[in-house]
Amino acid sequence: CDAWCRSVPTCVVWTWMPFFDNSTCYLKSRANPTPKWGALSLANASCTASAINTSTMRTGLREDGLSTWGGSPVRGEDGLFHIFASEFDQGHGLSTWEERSQIIHAVSESGDVLGPYRKVEVVLPAFHHNPSIRRHPDGTFLLFFIGGNQSKSAGMRGPGQKKESSISFGHSRSVWGPWTFETRTLPGTASGNWDTDSTNPSPVILQNGSVLLLYRGTFDPHNSSALPCWNRIGIAEAAHWSQPFRRLRNGPIFHNLSVCNEDPVGFVDAKNTLHVLMHSMNPQRGEPGYPQLVGRR
Repeated sequence: CDAWCRSVPTCVVWTWMPFFDNSTCYLKSRANPTPKWGALSLANASCTASAINTSTMRTGLREDGLSTWGGSPVRGEDGLFHIFASEFDQGHGLSTWEERSQIIHAVSESGDVLGPYRKVEVVLPAFHHNPSIRRHPDGTFLLFFIGGNQSKSAGMRGPGQKKESSISFGHSRSVWGPWTFETRTLPGTASGNWDTDSTNPSPVILQNGSVLLLYRGTFDPHNSSALPCWNRIGIAEAAHWSQPFRRLRNGPIFHNLSVCNEDPVGFVDAKNTLHVLMHSMNPQRGEPGYPQLVGRR
């Protein structure tokens, strides 16, 4: 988990974001027009066991008539909890995400990490998606995302030019901005590779200030008809957020190419072990030998 909060013995995990705080470890379910907020409690101090708990409809972010996706929390320099989430503008639904997804900023004014949260601004207009925010030990806020200022119909798709296929990030000394954006931090690779499209960023900041970047790699669909699946999890690293990211291996973290996953979230537990939770896309709901429903690497 983020180095600045590693001393706290338990953690809170939301979609794409681990967060150490208070007494339990929660996993926020993805929201929809009538969001249901579930919770995953990591049942020991090391965050190595999980149990499903209940939560209330008054937590999280609720916007009448609007759909949101994900939600990445961070404690701001103001001491409040903030989340950055994908919102589909003009009342559109999830199926329009490549055209209508924008990144919003919301605040929990109650001081509770679970909210409720109130939307305060649009940080990046459509198309921008998959926000994931962290605070570096040097105090800088890092906001990772995918997308760019063009729509799906304007030619997003295609290796090397597809703005949905590259990971970018912004940095700021304040959770309120202003943000300086670095584009194509981790671009997709050549057509036909397992990570032609590189999306769904989940950074993990280590104690030494280096940054691990988990991501979803997807084959170019035009070259994947013979493959068992399209989506797998990769990992990259930078010695510092201001330095270039490089992929740590040529393939995904699971060697079995029939294992399909997306939406990774990583955190380091109290024993300095890296964990990765992810959305399994296999009928058996996970790789043999690993937990069901979510995979842990």
